[in-house]
Amino acid sequence: MASFPLLYPRQYPRQAGWLIGLIAAIALGAYVADAAGAPRAPYFAGQGARQSFGLVHGEGCDSDWLGVAYTKNWWDKQGGAEALRAAADREYACGKMVTPLMVAHWDGLAPGAIRSAMTNYFAQNPDISVWEFGREENLGGGDGCCSPAQLALLEKKLYAVRAARDDANNPSAKIAYQIANLDLRPFEAFLNSRAARWIDVLAAHPYPWPDFPTPESWHDEWIEGVKRLIAASPYANKKTKIMYTEVGAPVSGVDAPGDRAQSPLENAQYLVKLHVMAFNAGVERVYWYHGQDTCGDAGNAECNFGLTAHDGRKRPAYFAYRTLLSCLEGKAAAPAFRALEAGVRVYEFAGERGKCLVAWTYAPGVTQRHAPTLPVVKLPIRTLTDARAAVVRDVTGAITSYVDGLTLSPSPVFIETF
Repeated sequence: MASFPLLYPRQYPRQAGWLIGLIAAIALGAYVADAAGAPRAPYFAGQGARQSFGLVHGEGCDSDWLGVAYTKNWWDKQGGAEALRAAADREYACGKMVTPLMVAHWDGLAPGAIRSAMTNYFAQNPDISVWEFGREENLGGGDGCCSPAQLALLEKKLYAVRAARDDANNPSAKIAYQIANLDLRPFEAFLNSRAARWIDVLAAHPYPWPDFPTPESWHDEWIEGVKRLIAASPYANKKTKIMYTEVGAPVSGVDAPGDRAQSPLENAQYLVKLHVMAFNAGVERVYWYHGQDTCGDAGNAECNFGLTAHDGRKRPAYFAYRTLLSCLEGKAAAPAFRALEAGVRVYEFAGERGKCLVAWTYAPGVTQRHAPTLPVVKLPIRTLTDARAAVVRDVTGAITSYVDGLTLSPSPVFIETF
């Protein structure tokens, strides 16, 4: 698969990553705040949609990680508050901000211990904007979910986190709690409990196990259901943000009967569609899971979610992600959506110097749920944009001709106008 031919200003060369990051920090007036200092300004301030991209396990200045805005990991498993601060400084030098998943300071700790530990974390890390708590297993789907005792303890823990934030005088920090998969029952139970009072962000992990169908078949209906639950909650702040702090799909392997892995090209298409549809639904950030496969076992689905394989080979999703980031650079984070004839979908991200349009086809009852190929439609490009100049790229970034008409299918294309 040919790589995208343009140069990317934030795709730092491996050898020069630290130096370029340092120069960028100085140019932007960045500084390293002390424990009582103000939050640092992120690199991506004012850069529109870039602030909506995160990558799980995307640490370091390595050019493979594409210059995304946020990186997420189990940071508190790697040491205390000072160690997290050092990790955040390293990521900041690479142009990224850290979103820590606080697992070690969640499981097995009493609320008082959580408050004590988190007070130090908040005080030492004033520029971390979102802190994620919980584990997917805490509120798993099914009939065993969300007992009154479980939710009562959860309220005490989240209150302890909120109190720690106040103790540390760090009001800008946002508290997120994670809930996984598409079953709305855990969302409803949580949002109808007093625990919902203490969060700022609902951190969804929308994994459509076991078969990972194309997002048009489930995403918009599901996210509207989540929004309705927030609106109806007697406890949640009606301005609670939604972020996808972990989302992706396996490219190889099965973990249980009925599981289905996507093909590499299907995975690239899925990545683009899910990001674009999430942004259209008002999701504030999307953290893709993840940068590189966690092991070399091709038969284990959990090992095979990476943009790159375990041996470093770049998958089509890598190039799709890079193309999406480039096209949305400097554009508004929320698109305008248009539904045209024959199932054509157009998501238009506007910017001062042009637009990025992401378009594909989807027709219920025609488009396949898995590895979709239908319908195929050919349209004049002026049907989509009246811009005088445009460049069209396929889902992996290769330039596509539209002289005799633009061919659209369930595989997204990028149209950049100038």
